Amino acid sequence: MRRFTALGATFVFGSLCAFVTAGFPGSSSAADQAIVLSPVLPATVAVPQPNPDLGQLQTDFDVFSWQTFVALNWPADQNGNANTAVTIGQQGTTPPGVWETWKESTEVFKDDGTPPTPWGDPDRDIPEACKKLAASDGNKLLPHVAKKPDVLFSSTQPFLSGPLIDQNGQFGRFEISLNKSMFDYIVGNELYNTQGQQRFADQGKKVAFACTANGTSDTGAVMVKAAWKILGQSDDAAGFYTRKALVWTPALTDPADPAKPVTPATCMISDVGMIGLHIATKVKNTSQWVWSTFEHKGNVPDLDGLPAKQPYSFYNQDCKGCTPVNQPPPRPWDPNKPGQPTQIARVTPIDPSTTALNKSWQAALAAVNPTSPWQNYELVSTQWPTLVSKDCNTPAAGASPLGNPAPQFLANTTLESYIQGKTPNVSSSCIGCHKNAAAMTGNFSDFTYMLSMAKPLATPAPAPAKP
Repeated sequence: MRRFTALGATFVFGSLCAFVTAGFPGSSSAADQAIVLSPVLPATVAVPQPNPDLGQLQTDFDVFSWQTFVALNWPADQNGNANTAVTIGQQGTTPPGVWETWKESTEVFKDDGTPPTPWGDPDRDIPEACKKLAASDGNKLLPHVAKKPDVLFSSTQPFLSGPLIDQNGQFGRFEISLNKSMFDYIVGNELYNTQGQQRFADQGKKVAFACTANGTSDTGAVMVKAAWKILGQSDDAAGFYTRKALVWTPALTDPADPAKPVTPATCMISDVGMIGLHIATKVKNTSQWVWSTFEHKGNVPDLDGLPAKQPYSFYNQDCKGCTPVNQPPPRPWDPNKPGQPTQIARVTPIDPSTTALNKSWQAALAAVNPTSPWQNYELVSTQWPTLVSKDCNTPAAGASPLGNPAPQFLANTTLESYIQGKTPNVSSSCIGCHKNAAAMTGNFSDFTYMLSMAKPLATPAPAPAKP
């Protein structure tokens, strides 16, 4: 057993060889291997070094993140599988990517508590305000304008964070999707409504999503959170991965003044560009999930580099009367109207080794197509449990279920804009935040807040009494 100290925390490593997949004898790092753009999701983290230190392991996990990012964003075929006849970013390829064919959280946890439609069923619940616009196929539905852990709320409901507003005054939009492994587990255990969750708890069962399996096609549980911006005339749309979306804003009320009239729900078709992507993967031999987070490199500058002149989506050094950096905009928040742009900066700069790795993967993506938007995305970091165990649902002996994460803090500026920092239990940490995730029963939900979105199944009204 060996110990390494970084970021003010001590990490204890057990059998590091448990992470090894295909070995590369004599290699100093997985980053030294030739980059292969592949549509295949990695099942485990390749650790080619015989005696890796913490920095080398971080790079190995960062390589895993890039492999996962490429595979999930690979163009999908009609069945939702990776289209192996093309390459990501290849000229002429069109959306959606593989993860975009997955079930969105609101399709699984329906307002009436009924079971979701089968996997692969293209039917979806379209809000009334969007139905007239939904005639054209392929439109993504983006209803959310603010984020709190995994559960997304409309902009006027109380939550700890706040909306993200770009330099055009447009509110950011968010979505959560889950792969078939997670979907099958939720449906098979009837966790999509509160009654099913209660039955599950009453039977003494604990939520435990599947791990990846070595040497098989079983990818294990994967969930994705994406952030999008509505593209305006001043945005270089070609620099983003773009989709045409149904942008829905639910009916709004003002919690500070319930007497105010309700603003009706609205919907519009807009071109949107991806600005952030969280990926959580249940990896074999880690003591819980591996968390990878990516951003568009034009989002924000580093805090220690302000003022910054380059045009950014969420920072403008010449903004007059804006709120202080990394502070939410003033209320009221109404996504139907242009809002005051937020001023966001990255508190913890991307590590130099991750930056170097990003450049290598960006170059590989640009080699496929010099105008590919994928070269404009960068890995912020990967947070992973440094304690290994026999599988992803078994904490290491005597260890915290968090698995001693590295790095200690990790924030995506589009998804944790206002909780960046280095204060334990306050600042953003994927693992630290998700440790509090619970189902509607109050029981631990395996680090995902999605189960708290479940609604009760409506009870049929009793038949009228016979006279």
